[in-house]
Amino acid sequence: RWEARRDALGQLLAPEDGTAELLGRPGVLGQVAPLLHVTPGFEDAVAAALAPFADAVVVDSLARGLGELDAARAAGRSLRLVASDSSDSSDSVHDSADGAGGGVRADLPEGATWLSDVVACEGAAAPLASLLDGVVACSLEVAADVLDVPGVRAVVTSGGDVLRSWSVEGGRQASSVLSVRADYEEACAQAEAAQARMAEVSEQLSEANTHLDRRIREAFMKMLLNKKIKQISVREICEATGINRSSFYLHYTDMPALLAAVVEEKWEKSVERIVEEMHGDPNIFSEQYVAATLRETKREAAFFRAYFEKFGTAEIE
Repeated sequence: RWEARRDALGQLLAPEDGTAELLGRPGVLGQVAPLLHVTPGFEDAVAAALAPFADAVVVDSLARGLGELDAARAAGRSLRLVASDSSDSSDSVHDSADGAGGGVRADLPEGATWLSDVVACEGAAAPLASLLDGVVACSLEVAADVLDVPGVRAVVTSGGDVLRSWSVEGGRQASSVLSVRADYEEACAQAEAAQARMAEVSEQLSEANTHLDRRIREAFMKMLLNKKIKQISVREICEATGINRSSFYLHYTDMPALLAAVVEEKWEKSVERIVEEMHGDPNIFSEQYVAATLRETKREAAFFRAYFEKFGTAEIE
């Protein structure tokens, strides 16, 4: 679910005009939105205050931007670009301790917030911080009172309305690119967490299945020492291991399949021990090989005696 939401939101992040066509070109550093770190709940207000640059793209120089502008004009497209200032390579967080134009900021009515307090414009987006000077986020109910506060030049609402003493803009309730990006980043985090949980559960299930398989084999080998395979039933295996028949059949199709798996495991371990005792000597006719084989046969004598003497290989064909 989170993966689907992440993918759907990701498709909404690209600019809708000619700006989107610049992404991936030489000198185009990416979008502005990832460089804006906004306190949750203020995304639409910040996007309105920064319009039309909230979903602009960053180019490496003003010259690059002018070149792209000429190309866009010739193609009849519109652009929104922010030129990176190479003279200041450090990230910049807008400091709004001083209000618009300097000095101590005036107190705001309850529920109103200086917008520059809830957003950090980093890297190439740093110049956009100047657009936030004197802008306050608040509700429409107190907008008129806020506009009367000294130093306030504009008010934005959580719905993206922009009010000045001489203008009103808004009314269309649509999620901004910053709001969509916030939802996208949450979906990415949730999808990653879900994948981590799935991986953890998958590992736990794998460990549980391995443990259950070991219990089935051990119960079967213990019975095999006293009974022929035809005398051992799935019901007995299930009772000995405390599982149901469905669990057994998730591991083995039938009793001969269980026998084949046990024989293969025993044989592989026996060969490994013989090879280890041979210390790399490939001569299977040497006295060392014969001695190692005899020791291994003696070690697993009970199992192989039951296998060869009580039912023989024909029963697993």
